Parts: sequence; C-alpha cells; structure tokens
Amino acid sequence: MASEDNRSPVAHNIPKERLVKEVASIAHMAVVDALRQLNAGEPHSRLPNEVWHEIWQYLPSLKERFGITHVCSSWRGLARTSPRLWCDLDGRNVALHKDDDVGDCKACTRSLSGFACVDSDLGILKAVLPLSKALPLSLDLTLGAYSMFLKDQLSSVLELALQRLESIRLVAESDSAIACALTLFGKLPRLRRLFISNTELGFTDRLWQDDVDLPALERLEIKSVADRAHTTPRSLPALTTLRFPFVALRQIIGYLKTSQRLSSLYLSGGLVSPVGAIPSAEHRDEIRRLAGSIPRVSVSHVSRQGEAWVLTLFHVPSRIDFFLHYRRQVSATGLAGFAIFAELGVPVCLSLTQQGKTMTIDAVGSCGRKREIRGTFDAAELVDAVSTALPAGSVHALTINFDLTDALERCQFHWPDVASLTLRLPRVLHVSCDLLHGRPSPRAWSRLSTLTLEPSDKDRITVLASAVDTVVRFAHRSDLNTLVLRRVDGVAGDALAGLANTVSVVRVHREERTGPCKMSEGIRVYTARDVPGPCKMSEGMELISARSAS
Repeated sequence: MASEDNRSPVAHNIPKERLVKEVASIAHMAVVDALRQLNAGEPHSRLPNEVWHEIWQYLPSLKERFGITHVCSSWRGLARTSPRLWCDLDGRNVALHKDDDVGDCKACTRSLSGFACVDSDLGILKAVLPLSKALPLSLDLTLGAYSMFLKDQLSSVLELALQRLESIRLVAESDSAIACALTLFGKLPRLRRLFISNTELGFTDRLWQDDVDLPALERLEIKSVADRAHTTPRSLPALTTLRFPFVALRQIIGYLKTSQRLSSLYLSGGLVSPVGAIPSAEHRDEIRRLAGSIPRVSVSHVSRQGEAWVLTLFHVPSRIDFFLHYRRQVSATGLAGFAIFAELGVPVCLSLTQQGKTMTIDAVGSCGRKREIRGTFDAAELVDAVSTALPAGSVHALTINFDLTDALERCQFHWPDVASLTLRLPRVLHVSCDLLHGRPSPRAWSRLSTLTLEPSDKDRITVLASAVDTVVRFAHRSDLNTLVLRRVDGVAGDALAGLANTVSVVRVHREERTGPCKMSEGIRVYTARDVPGPCKMSEGMELISARSAS
C-alpha cells in the first residue's frame, strides 16, 4: 500500500494509451541515438551499408524515409545509393490540396515540418523520384476533394515516372478526385496492380473513359465506388484478379467480356436491390457462359432473397473455390447456399471460426475444392445447416474455436468420427473438467488420433497442467496418439511428463523462440520455472513414450 501511495498523482492520471506511446517514443529515440553514435565512430565499428539499406526498407512511409536524408551527410549519401529505398511512393498520410490551401492545412504543415527543402507533399515526390533511378515504382496516394485542380502539377511531377508505375493504390475523398486520378493513370503500359477506394460509399457518374489502355494490368480492386454509367474498360487482356461492387448485371457481363484470363472474381452486391437484380434468361445464360470457367468466385453481401439468383448465375459444382458472404443477420436454417458443401467429395477438412459477430465456415474436400460461407449466424444453427450437406463420416479434420461451446457439441453429434481436431484457444488455456462439453455419447471423438491446440489469434498460448491432464484422461478412452501445441509461450513440464505413456508424439512449436522450434518425434519436457512466459528452453529433458518405443 505504501508503494501505491507514493505514486505520482500526475503519472497515475495519464491515460494508458498515451503512456504507452510516450514509452515507445523514448525507446525509439534511445535506439536512434545509439545508432548515430555507432555510425559516428570509427569506420570498422559502423554497420555495413547493406545493413542500413535493409533497416530503412522497414520504415513505414515515404515521409520517414525522406527524413533519413536530413540526419547527417553520411546517411544522406547512403540513402542516395539505394534506389530500391525510393521505389515505394507513399503519400497516404498527406492529402493533396491546391497551392493556396497548403498553408491552412494543419496536417500537411505538421507532416512536413523539419523538411526545409520541400514546401508541399508534391515536393517530396519531386525530390525522391530521381533517387529511384529506372526501377519499377509503387504509388500509394490519398486524393483530397480539390485534387482536380492539381492534375497538371501532379502530371508534371510524375511525368518521367508514369511509364515506370507498376502498382497504384488510390484513396479518394470525392468523385472528382477519382475522375482526376483515372484520367491521369488510365494509360500506363507497365501498370500491373490498381486499387481504387472511396473514403465513403458513393456513386460516380462515369468511372472509366473510352481511351483507357492498361495492357499489363493483372489485378484490379474497386471498393466503395459505384458506377452509374456501368462503364468498363474496352480491354484488359492480362487481368487475372477482379474485385468490384456491381450495380447491374450488364456491368458484370462487360467486365467478363474484357477479361478473358480471369482466375479470381470477387463481387459485392451491397448496392443491388434483391428484386431488381433478378436476371433475365439472356443475362443468365451469358454470365454462366462467361464465368463458368473461372476457378475462384466470391460473392459478398448476399441477401436471403437474392441467394437464389446468385446460385443460378455463379454456382458451378466443378468450380475450385466458391464463397458466399451473407449480409446482415440471417438465420442459417433453410438457406439454399449450404448445399454447396455437398459437392466437395469426402473426406472433408472443416473449419469454423468467429471474429467479432461474424461466423466463417469453410471446407476443403478430397478433390481440392473449397467452399466458404460467412455471415452473422448463430453458431449451433450454422453447424446444423452444414450437416445437411456433410453427413456423419464425411468430416475427417475439424478446426473450431474452443469457446464456441454450443457449436462444439453439435459437431460431436453430427461428426463423431473426426480423426483430427484443432482447438483454437484463448491466450491462457484452462480446461477445468473435460475436453468435451455436455454429455456426448461414449462413441463421440473415440476415433480422434491427432489433437492440435493453437491460439485463436496472432497471440500465443500458455499450456497449463489442467489442460495436459485433460488430454491424458481423454487419451485413455480414444485413439489419440499425437498432440500438437502451436505458438506456445510455456508448457507445464511436470504435467507434460504424464503423456509419456499415453501419447506417441508431442510436437511443441515455439515459433521465433530460442532453442528447438519443431520436434518430429518424442516428448520434450521443460521445468516449471519456464512457465508462464517465453521459454528459454535452457533446461529440460527429452522422453520417448512407451507407445512410440514399442
């Protein structure tokens, strides 16, 4: 209590987010200062030029990279000798404005402070373009509402670099900004990737002009931009991946006709009325003919009323990948879309995951086809709906979030013969009573041979004794012979030793940790001192189980 009373009231009232940012800033300044001292020392103590170039590649934006040239003459010289450092033209943090608006924009003024040699974001582009030599360029740009007044200036700055652009990502704040950008970037012979997005969902009068010429474009993504005129480029001979929100079916037909090499098609129907999109016989036959050979098709924002015509147009049993993403909250009961899982071929690998309120269930069949359905479903209803297409005995491997208790019970009921089970777990794994929920039949999971425990996100898990004891008890009444622990920080060594006579193989995967990362066979036991927290793996012993030895 005394230590708490001595805390500074000022520090106590600082918000956590602000405190974390301040600590990170202090740490960053300390590292930069140490690097400067190292660089200023004797030549033999300096980092090699190649190492500096690799470090600078990870700077988040063009603004930070440009700041390198203002640190010292040594860094300025090194930066100028690395053309690869200046190939990514990142202008996301600064919106383009008219010349007379630059001084009034606090964001632009703040972001350019300290860079005395430039007076605008266009100045940064103009200063770094010569440093990229003749290498291909990637442009990431935010276009403000007044960008149409900057067309001539932007064109003059990028004039010598337009022919080198291979990737463009445009985020616009208005329809006029989109029109300005596509007029400028509509004739680029080397452009391979184009991403267009609006900050808010909106319509534009005309997205594509008649003279658009992008012969090398391989990937086109359009987000939150709807075209009232339903225009499409005349020809996109190299296009393989297309993603766009469609307003009318003839717009889909237009893109399919201009893109004969499509391998991935992603459509968003959020702007389409379920009734107004009912296809005529002519449109239906033409879309099925043009899209029938595309290996991968995904349709999002599907409504219950609109799923019938979506399946009519795009469902082909032989298609490799087919995804349906339903909009709003709908009941999984009675949806016709779940019939797509019946065409996979057994055995099937099934995965059920949850992110926020969105449920995703995907399956891969023995023939290599993949089917996925996503939406805000009830987890138990979702499993019941899929079971109508995947009867008992068809699911060989199952991946599921451990906290979806109702769905896990339904999986036990519908697919008792699962041979491989992956449980996606919270950070600290506590399994207090049993691996199974509810009261399953004695036959449930009895054929399970492989159990994998992994975190449900990008974090890591700490496996405690209670979890390992549960696995030991379960293994005595099943065919379980392999336990896989992925991305773990620590393992309760004393409890893990109990698996030696129960499970043949335990693989503990500690990615990016010191010591052995993967074990092909045997059981490696670590002391309890290493739990919890990152395992140093400096102590421990290796056991070979009795079942494996025999």
